[in-house]
Amino acid sequence: MRSRKTSKFPPGFTLIELVVVIALLAILTFTAIPRFINLGQEANIAVINSLKGSLTTAVNLITSKVIIMGLHDNRGVGAKGTPIEFDGMSFTVYNQGVPREIWFDGFEQLIGGDIIYIGAGAGHLEAACPEHICVVDNLKASTVLEGKEGYGIFFFPKGTLLTSNGCFAYYVFQITPQGLLAYKEIGTVSEGC
Repeated sequence: MRSRKTSKFPPGFTLIELVVVIALLAILTFTAIPRFINLGQEANIAVINSLKGSLTTAVNLITSKVIIMGLHDNRGVGAKGTPIEFDGMSFTVYNQGVPREIWFDGFEQLIGGDIIYIGAGAGHLEAACPEHICVVDNLKASTVLEGKEGYGIFFFPKGTLLTSNGCFAYYVFQITPQGLLAYKEIGTVSEGC
């Protein structure tokens, strides 16, 4: 009978097997880590796209109600627009049923969620959103959107700033001195997400 040779070392990985395992782990690390790093960016983009959808729905609802009420060609009363009420909610509208860009003038009733009001105007551009979603209203559009006139309301997610290369959803419009709608736009900026 032949005797078996026994080794004093327990069976283990060969050097080639270890190199292959290390190489596979390195490949996984370099492909997986950037994916996890981008999750925060993708989450912020999803938030602002969702807000864009909510803004579109809110603006279209108000405009539709204004058309039904026969005030679509309304030119507003002075710079503040024309106040209207429907379904127990109060809004201010301009020509073509464009709602005013003030958070506490109707938008807070139509856009739900944990939204923190930061304030009105350009004095709030350096404030990072401390939690959830933040809103700045009555902001001159050209402050953060190059080439856009008029005013708007801007929403941005936690940890971001409201800047021209930021991460935000917006609703902006311009009314001419004659009280007519020049343009309105709802969109997003995602460079800083």
